[in-house]
Amino acid sequence: MPKWTKEKLDLLFRDIRKRYPLLPVLAIPWLYVTIGRDTVEAEMDQVNPFRAGIVLLARIPWLALRAILLAFQVGWLRLILYPLLRKLKRRSFDALAKSWVFPKALSNGERDFYLGDLTAQLGKRNIKLLTFYGEGSSKGWFRLVWSRRMNNTQLPELCLLNPWMIFQMVCRQYMAALILFWKSFSEKDSAFNKLLLLISKDCLRYQTLRNGLYYWMGKQALAWWPVRFLVTLYEGIAWEKCFWLGIREVAPDCKLVGYQHTVIVAQAFELRQPSNSIYALRPPDIILSTGKKAMELLEPGHAKFDSRFIPFGSFQRSSPDYGEVCPCPGKKTLLVLPEGILSEMVFLFNAALDLSTILGDYRIVLRCLPAISFEKVRPHLKQNLENFPNVILSKSLMIEEDFNRASIVLYRGTASVLYAILKGLKPFYLINNPLEENIDPLFELKKWREKVDSVEALNQQIKSHAVCSEAQLKKEWEMALKYVQEYVKPVEASSFDSLLESLS
Repeated sequence: MPKWTKEKLDLLFRDIRKRYPLLPVLAIPWLYVTIGRDTVEAEMDQVNPFRAGIVLLARIPWLALRAILLAFQVGWLRLILYPLLRKLKRRSFDALAKSWVFPKALSNGERDFYLGDLTAQLGKRNIKLLTFYGEGSSKGWFRLVWSRRMNNTQLPELCLLNPWMIFQMVCRQYMAALILFWKSFSEKDSAFNKLLLLISKDCLRYQTLRNGLYYWMGKQALAWWPVRFLVTLYEGIAWEKCFWLGIREVAPDCKLVGYQHTVIVAQAFELRQPSNSIYALRPPDIILSTGKKAMELLEPGHAKFDSRFIPFGSFQRSSPDYGEVCPCPGKKTLLVLPEGILSEMVFLFNAALDLSTILGDYRIVLRCLPAISFEKVRPHLKQNLENFPNVILSKSLMIEEDFNRASIVLYRGTASVLYAILKGLKPFYLINNPLEENIDPLFELKKWREKVDSVEALNQQIKSHAVCSEAQLKKEWEMALKYVQEYVKPVEASSFDSLLESLS
């Protein structure tokens, strides 16, 4: 067993946030175990005051330089979008929303990857919605912003900032880092002491700056547009907390709607058992879940906050009949489906290359997520992709095209595996190392999903699957299908009606 379990770290993180409810502390990504796959425990074993002090001194000027560059970016963005911003500030809206976009969205129309056609559906119900979008990928970002400069329902989130807000955040980061570094010397508990030193360093990270700026974005958004409700994604992570804090301070009566759009993994503690280190940081007033099963995972931990749940559905599942087909192992095609995390993509793609040499009668399809292109992954692979004739890189814009040609899927932490099951694919979860925390989105599923700890074991399981009878496969798949149908349902007209009823 690892020395520092995720459960123990989560308790330490909550204690830290309660004792030191400072904005830079709340903005540190790894302080919420929902996404915690970083080697925090290893760093805690190595950290000491001398090393932490050196890092602090180095990061002070570096953070200042990054802040200056960001201030120029914000200034340039507000300059080129000044006509749009001036026009939107004169308009009134009923609701606001926060989402993310990717440059590839240019080739996929205006449909929001996360929020689908929410703007159009609310518009049909006489609700005017303005969406703030952040950058899912820096490549092609400015081209994307320029292409949307005439859109009267969307605005880049950075337009909510001004340079003064950026430097205010940097000053808070400097103060928080010094306070926590000093406080670490008075802590008798060694674990708490080491954690304070780590946090003091990471108060000065650029990502902490970006997350903390959502506090000012939230304040500015509600100051310009005092709306009835605001929709954000709900994953239990740092930027959400900062955004909500700014909104609650400016407009405590504005209803916060959190959209749980993705899977809920076992260690998503902040999502399943939310904390409120600052009173204003309670969870959203209304939580839109992907389905009944997701609601069951979240409701117990939210009971004390009186959050209301609505089985809203997922925009990724287009219709009730989407993908309901029988398994087809005869296709002999493996789809490799990693998350948008570089280390995860490298691990699964390297495993797929190893597998291809012993599973020559199968075609293996590698699929990248929009946030990370294959060119970023290529240098980290063991060998060139061109050396493997049965391995191809997916060029499909729509993931359904890859589902249709595959029979099995190799995955780890991606939510897309749910939709693969709807298409009849059998999922195989590959363990990276025996001591890792469980990041399997299907951790509750007892049938159909296979868990393997090596490429050799994966090869054997795939071959066993290929010779199973159709009757056996169909029976196991139907059990998994029922689970997924309860976990994620399609968004329907009644979903929007239920949302508006809950707000009335």
